[in-house]
Amino acid sequence: MPGDKKVDEKNIKHQSFDSIITESKKKCAKSHPPTAKCANCTFQAPPSYRVNYNCVNNHKPYPQGSCQKCVPSTVILNRQKWRHVDHVGFMCPSEVGRFVGYWEKRGCIEQRMCHLYGYYSEDPNYPEGIRCNVECIYDPPQISDMSGQVELDDPNRHIVDMIASALGFEHVGMMFTKLD
Repeated sequence: MPGDKKVDEKNIKHQSFDSIITESKKKCAKSHPPTAKCANCTFQAPPSYRVNYNCVNNHKPYPQGSCQKCVPSTVILNRQKWRHVDHVGFMCPSEVGRFVGYWEKRGCIEQRMCHLYGYYSEDPNYPEGIRCNVECIYDPPQISDMSGQVELDDPNRHIVDMIASALGFEHVGMMFTKLD
């Protein structure tokens, strides 16, 4: 892309997702056959943070009584350690302008969302860089208010996905308006 500049590696905040996976697989490369999987090869299933109401230990039912086995573990929030996409480019900014314009004409009170369709490509400006190229947006049927929006059942969504696929595009994300 014109005007793009190579980014100095020491200024990159997060490691690419692909390099995280590669490093993880290297940790166990010689410890098991290539067809086997271990904790380093795959991501672990997310933990459950639900209360076990059927705890068999001798205590009153939750919430009057509890133990380590029936109460979920503490939630610890951490920043994501990798990056998925280094740059998002909109190939048709006028579509984004119409989307934002619709929102602004209504006083920014009716929040909106849309689906983004495009493709991924290499971004030579970053090591193992990924660029998301958004070619078109789709504004689905939705109910909106000041606090957000709810996407309604869309009988045309499968047609939109088929057309996008025929053009070589895929669903690459969503865009939301938000009052701050």
